[in-house]
Amino acid sequence: MAVDANVLIYERLREERDRGASLALAIRNGYDRAFPTIIDTHLSSIFTAIVLYTVGNDQLKGFGVSLTVGLFISLFTSLYMTRLMFDYWLHRKWLHELKMMRVFSRPNVHPMRYRWFFLPLTAALTVLGLALFLYRGEAGLNVDFRGGTVFAGQLKEGEERGLTKPASHWTKSSIGSIAMGQEIGVTPLQIIRMVSVIANGGILYEPYIVKRIEHPQRGVLSETTPHGERVISADTAAKLQDMLEVVVTHGTATAGKLDGYTAAGKTGTAQKIDETGRYSKTKFVASFAGFAPASNPVIAIIVVIDGPAGPHMGGQVAAPLFKKVAEPILRYMSVPPDVPSYAPQYTVKNEKPRLTVAAVYDRRRSLQPVSTVVIHRRYSGDGGDFGDITIPDFHGKSLRQVTEECLKAGLRLQSAGSGAAVEQMPPPGASVRVGARVQVRFSTRASQR
Repeated sequence: MAVDANVLIYERLREERDRGASLALAIRNGYDRAFPTIIDTHLSSIFTAIVLYTVGNDQLKGFGVSLTVGLFISLFTSLYMTRLMFDYWLHRKWLHELKMMRVFSRPNVHPMRYRWFFLPLTAALTVLGLALFLYRGEAGLNVDFRGGTVFAGQLKEGEERGLTKPASHWTKSSIGSIAMGQEIGVTPLQIIRMVSVIANGGILYEPYIVKRIEHPQRGVLSETTPHGERVISADTAAKLQDMLEVVVTHGTATAGKLDGYTAAGKTGTAQKIDETGRYSKTKFVASFAGFAPASNPVIAIIVVIDGPAGPHMGGQVAAPLFKKVAEPILRYMSVPPDVPSYAPQYTVKNEKPRLTVAAVYDRRRSLQPVSTVVIHRRYSGDGGDFGDITIPDFHGKSLRQVTEECLKAGLRLQSAGSGAAVEQMPPPGASVRVGARVQVRFSTRASQR
């Protein structure tokens, strides 16, 4: 802006000199003629800065302030400082002539002759621009005016390959060391992909960050469709699921047991390399990778703690954090609990005194009565009469089949999960009343076996 103002001033000075004005008169008249044009152009930019400061976000407000300050500095230097310099040079008699290079000695172009052509063209372009702006609507504005968030980061292409040695470089202890996780290096992303393969029944999916991009007016712009391939059999994945669940229920990750949900996973405690190049005995990386619910996995989480202070085992520091993270996520996603929070008691029919029989879970989580006699639910507050509806055996049936049987029998179904029925409460053969609630848990793992 200051360069344009100075060029305009020099052009006015040159015109005054061509008319025969003295050097002092040319400087005075040249500045007087250039002053209105310079003020007009700067005012337009100042108004733009005011608009940006009024409606823009923090970044645009800062730009508006900087633009306003720059415009005032430009006005000060072009209209005052340069005029002061010319007057001082004239007073000191240092300035005798203004020498300026000319491309054309006598320009003979008169733009006003073509005004009847350019005026309609300008009007047509203005109308076209307004029409395009109205047609595009909010899409014509960037995020600074319509709101939202702009991601300006740059993702690293690909992922780390991890560390491993070819078999030709193995030592005598490599077989034992590699089996327990030494002499190799894997990234957290690789670990969670491995755990997800087990949770997905042996299917490997490509991880991604952005699932879908939507536009307020144009709808879905792009959507990521996951593609998977089988890398291990469904039977192997089911066995691994059982093994990983035992880690949480009876193994090293009991601190990661969830309230209301089953979980499966594996703890990790890795020794870090110290300054000497050996495995440190005081520096560790604690981790836990798992998924939940174990019966019908929905989420997979990995917790990695680099250099824990105090307790350093994965089951001590990483598994509890898995519990704190997984429980609120599952509730936020409205995942139905697969661990019954209410366990009613049952009594043996026609036995005096009535004997309460407990029920336990086996590793397959099928609820089986300890006693082989037919058991019935004991209702509190209603006397000793039992219902007249016998609970069917839903094991192995689909959700649709179970729903139809409950509707025919007059029972209220409370289902959890998907796939085939693996657990029910009350158990098969129990007598209940019409309208009683039946809890049935379904699992895709049962249908894979």
